[in-house]
Amino acid sequence: MRRVWRKVNFYVFSFGSNACGQLGTEGTITREIPRQIRELNGVRVVSIAAGARYSVALSNSGEVYSW
Repeated sequence: MRRVWRKVNFYVFSFGSNACGQLGTEGTITREIPRQIRELNGVRVVSIAAGARYSVALSNSGEVYSW
């Protein structure tokens, strides 16, 4: 499994294996093209970490988001 994240103007995108919903996008479909995580729109994400079955984002105000 591989997930690659990138931040563009604080927007968060993900792609790769999604068997456990770890991409933060709808469903559990593997994504080959980066897709924006819409639930984080408006959140200034400054750091991201990911494990095999989870992902975590930190906002500039110190809030932590996990999925």
